[in-house]
Amino acid sequence: MSPSRAYITLYNLLQAGGWLDILYQTVRSNDALMSWNRAHLPLHLCQVTSLVDTLHAAGGLLKSSPLVPFLKTFGHLFISNVVSPFVPHSPFLRLLFLSWSLSDSIHYLYQASLNVNFPFKSLIHWLYHHLFLCSLPLSLCCEWGILLAFIRCRPSSLTFTLVCLFYTLFSMTTYFLFFRQKLRERALYASSENV
Repeated sequence: MSPSRAYITLYNLLQAGGWLDILYQTVRSNDALMSWNRAHLPLHLCQVTSLVDTLHAAGGLLKSSPLVPFLKTFGHLFISNVVSPFVPHSPFLRLLFLSWSLSDSIHYLYQASLNVNFPFKSLIHWLYHHLFLCSLPLSLCCEWGILLAFIRCRPSSLTFTLVCLFYTLFSMTTYFLFFRQKLRERALYASSENV
């Protein structure tokens, strides 16, 4: 295995481990506030580290446009670090953490499995190509629910409202691009399965 493949495999396995920890902390929690308290620090660490995905895509280590991982990570960082601290009690927050952690842990396990053969590889590939059909719409709805809770809890401020409206348009565009990319990957996966 080349050094670049070894590096990207190790990076993906570490990221998958981080997201699995977030999933565990969220499932272990009794309510949204407890989920926030337990999962926020590892979530922040995994999201900031995910910015490296943009560099991986730009450097050719990932078969993706650098724009998609950048927009996805920027959106996650905005919700989790700008908006969520004001509404840690929102029931949407726990669902969002579950959705993000499940889909991202599968994503990073899938990326690692492209370079290493390990047990359950076919299950991981199947989950990667099918789970997004539920997780992306769920994430989008949860983000909007958190934004609405944020707007309600903030004093009447045109600036915050405009930022939230901008983010709503931004998230719709990002999720559309990401969903379209995933559908293309799924079509390639389905055609390779039929061969």
